[in-house]
Amino acid sequence: MKIAVESPLHEHFGVKVGGLDISQPISADDAAEIRRLLDQHHFLLFRGRRILTPAEQVQFCRSFGTLELLPILPIPGFPEVFKTTNTPDGGGLPNAGTEGWHNDGLYRDEPTDMVAYHLVQFGEVCGSTLIANCARAYETLPERVRDKLENAMAVHGKQAEPCTVHRLVRRHPRTGKKGLYGAVAMAADTPGTLIVVGWPKAELEETFAFLDQHLRRPDIMYRHQWQLGDLLFTDNAAVMHLAERTDPKYPRVMHRVSVAGALDYSVQHSFHNPMKRPAVKAPS
Repeated sequence: MKIAVESPLHEHFGVKVGGLDISQPISADDAAEIRRLLDQHHFLLFRGRRILTPAEQVQFCRSFGTLELLPILPIPGFPEVFKTTNTPDGGGLPNAGTEGWHNDGLYRDEPTDMVAYHLVQFGEVCGSTLIANCARAYETLPERVRDKLENAMAVHGKQAEPCTVHRLVRRHPRTGKKGLYGAVAMAADTPGTLIVVGWPKAELEETFAFLDQHLRRPDIMYRHQWQLGDLLFTDNAAVMHLAERTDPKYPRVMHRVSVAGALDYSVQHSFHNPMKRPAVKAPS
């Protein structure tokens, strides 16, 4: 079945696609075309279809590579499916939103390649998800900020967990374009935060406050208004996202499946010290 681009979602990235039943196995040619569209548009919206079962979502995502196994709260029988919810008793990872701009899988040495977010339940109100174009965000930075970020190394992780290191500016593994990457604009004292090697806390907070607003520019950001059954398939190296808060009295459940990426050799190693953050030198 031929994949069709039905409409653009933003002037610079994102398209709604149709013509393909993703609840059924897809061919190698269809998978190659979806990957080509991702490289061109950075994220795709599949809309107007029934809610996928976990098995169907896994089947679709497996067409693009090895799937990540989630370390916490997978759906029983499907370790590849990560369930997030805005209610503490929803049976998944409580996530009401507003955790800051980020790419997924930052705690991994191997950056996540692609992610499928599937809305399977929501109430009368559902918070939007903001999506930012990493390459355009980088290209439109003031030169002084771009130069500052160019070789910055970010340490990701929590105090009681291993840490990993990624660059704040990363070259896309397929297109070669440079773009912002990481947990930009996360507050310095929140869980899952980062530090930047060689930056004092005040400098980090000042820079990330600027980047938070920069990523919200209309030419960089798309606001996704969810409909039940939507599946957003994203290129994790090309877009950051931020989930707006949804009041817990309106339950929202998302199923996420992630395609594993390759080791990013632009940085050397992760740091596995569960008690403190690593002391590392800034790159020369």
